[in-house]
Amino acid sequence: MTAMSSSPRRLAVCICCSPPRLFGFPANNYSHAIVVDKTRCRWFETWDTRVRAGTWRAGSGATWSLAGNELRPDGWTSADAAGLPILPGLLRWNEVSDGYVDHAVRFTTDITSGHYLWPARHHAGSQDSLDFPPMGARFRLRSSFPSAGYGPVAQAVIAAMKRHGLVLADNGSPWSFQGERNGALAGPAHLGVEDDSRFVVRCRGHLGFAGLE
Repeated sequence: MTAMSSSPRRLAVCICCSPPRLFGFPANNYSHAIVVDKTRCRWFETWDTRVRAGTWRAGSGATWSLAGNELRPDGWTSADAAGLPILPGLLRWNEVSDGYVDHAVRFTTDITSGHYLWPARHHAGSQDSLDFPPMGARFRLRSSFPSAGYGPVAQAVIAAMKRHGLVLADNGSPWSFQGERNGALAGPAHLGVEDDSRFVVRCRGHLGFAGLE
C-alpha cells in the first residue's frame, strides 16, 4: 500500500496481513486500516483504504513508533481528523473480556468546531462557534450512572467511560465509539440520545443534544 501523508513526503506502508485490519461505517465508508509492523516496532493507520487496479491505496495515512508517545506536529492530520492515532482509543476484546479497560475511548460526532484541544493536532470542523465541540474534547460518564443490569462486557466499557472518559477524534455518527475488528465484538456502538445528560463535559460544547453540562 502507498498512502499520502499530510506532509509532502509519501508514506510507504507495507501490508503484512491480507486483508489488513479494516473498519468503518457502512454508511460513510471511512475504511480505516491499521497495520502493525512488529519487526520495526511501528504501526500505520490509513483512511479511505481501498484496492485499485490490484494495489492498496488510501486517502491519507500516518505512522507512529510503538516505543514512544510522540504526537504528530501541530496542524497535521492523520487517519482521524484530530491527528491522533486511532489504535489506542479502540476497545479490544482481550481487555473488555477481562473486565478492565485502562484507557479513554475514541468517539465521533457529526458536527464539530473548527478548533482543537491538546492532545489533538488538527480539526475538520464546519463551525466556527465553540458551541460545538472541538477535536480532542473530553467527556466523562457520570459516576452516578448505574451499571446494574448490563452484561460484564458492557460494564467494563461503562467503567472505562467513568474513569478515563471519551475523546472526540473524528467526524462521523453522533456518540459512536468503536472496537477492534473481532467477531466477539458487535461493531460500532452508538450512545442513545437519552444518555447525553449522563456525561460531564470537560470543555463546553454542543453535540446536538440537550442536557449536556
